[in-house]
Amino acid sequence: VFGRDEVADHVIRTLDELGVDHSRCRQYDGENGYAKVRLVDGDREFIMSNKGGIVNEHPLELTKEDLDYIRTFKLVHTSCNGHLDGELYKLREVGVPISYDMSGRWNQEYYVETIGPQVDIAFASCGDTPEEEIKKLCEALKARGCRMTVATRGGKGSMIYHGERYYTQKPKLVDAVDTLGAGDSFATAFLLAMLEKKDIHAAMEAGAEFAAKTCLVNGAFGAERGSNLYLTLDARYNYEAYRALGGHAGTVAVYNYKTGEILCMVSAPSYDPLNVPKNLEENDRYKGAYLNRFLSSAFVPGSVFKTCLLYTSDAADD
Repeated sequence: VFGRDEVADHVIRTLDELGVDHSRCRQYDGENGYAKVRLVDGDREFIMSNKGGIVNEHPLELTKEDLDYIRTFKLVHTSCNGHLDGELYKLREVGVPISYDMSGRWNQEYYVETIGPQVDIAFASCGDTPEEEIKKLCEALKARGCRMTVATRGGKGSMIYHGERYYTQKPKLVDAVDTLGAGDSFATAFLLAMLEKKDIHAAMEAGAEFAAKTCLVNGAFGAERGSNLYLTLDARYNYEAYRALGGHAGTVAVYNYKTGEILCMVSAPSYDPLNVPKNLEENDRYKGAYLNRFLSSAFVPGSVFKTCLLYTSDAADD
């Protein structure tokens, strides 16, 4: 589900360039899903997200035509961020195997008890979780009907359980530039190898290899489009505008009407993404901090219309 904003435009444009069909996707007015990420010594840290954006108002509801289309594939992959949990029962009825990425939420009861019985392959981002705890997860999911659990463990590699035995894979060590997308890359290559009827060892090897290559790329999906991107925003203008707001909620923007270049765009309240307040969600001071008031708020036209009148008046005099 796409929104209608610059983020959606970028994703759709990238999909078009890669030749990925999105004709069955839905699009609605509103904010596209996005997340803010920072890099610390090559490792990605999530700062915040808008929790999927417009998909919360317009979740995907699979139609008969969608399900007939899905039947032509060998596998369906979704995740805890896919907002598709309520439609899993329809996918089960289709009969196509389901792969589901629980990400770091695997330790929540909901994913074991509710999602586990509905999927065939479960992915879990386990990081430094002790091996014994990972094995408990794998066995719990198996007991509820999930045929295979794939636990990625960052620098410790991966572990897989398919109900009969455990398999482990060491990571391919590289000097990582950006680890964003490494887990998804592992899952992609692993699943493709399994669909090609390769054994689990070969599939894990393929996953580790592809994840390592991803760590050598600066930026994630479609990032190459921004390699020569130059911003028109001026930090000096933003600083003065934010200071002028004096702690009040509002927005300030300055643009060149001849070229359309945005020179200043400030929305308040805000916060330093490199020093996220611990009470961000509870403190009223930051109420609305996730909202870009310039891009996503509606305001009654006021004195700004006088500029239009002045322009037409000068044109008439000329």
